[in-house]
Amino acid sequence: MAGLKKRWIAAACILAALLFALGGRLLHQCRTAVSFDRLADFLLASPVYCEGMQPLEKEELVRRYPGIRAEDIISFRAFAARDATAREFALLEAAGEREADAVCRALSLFCSEREKLFELADPQEAARVRAYHIRRTRNYVLFTISDPEGNGRRWIEDFLTQSGYDRSR
Repeated sequence: MAGLKKRWIAAACILAALLFALGGRLLHQCRTAVSFDRLADFLLASPVYCEGMQPLEKEELVRRYPGIRAEDIISFRAFAARDATAREFALLEAAGEREADAVCRALSLFCSEREKLFELADPQEAARVRAYHIRRTRNYVLFTISDPEGNGRRWIEDFLTQSGYDRSR
């Protein structure tokens, strides 16, 4: 009887240790993943993006941002303004570090070209583009053109903080 009780206690301890280890691993994985759906909803609720935004399909994304290849992107959510403003954001998960670097370069080049286009036509929109933000973390690339104050940066950081994202890498 005492031997059976010891076996049950040992089995319970092993089970508890396994559950603890698995729970810690799942918690860490959740804290290192960015939910594009939640982040897109968060941005779309902001004053800059709350109206007139249109989602982009992958083909549109690749056409819009020269230098980004479809095979380099694992998942994404992207929106661009339907009106004549420069408002847009793209949340991308690249296939690897090199791909994420290439995406960042392509987005930077896009912004400098876009700024030149708006400089003569609409200086206010050029100021919006100049305040663009690219946030790279792991293989995630989070890109915004929000307003001349660059509030897109703040909103992304607020979201990452609120979601408990692990910024250690």
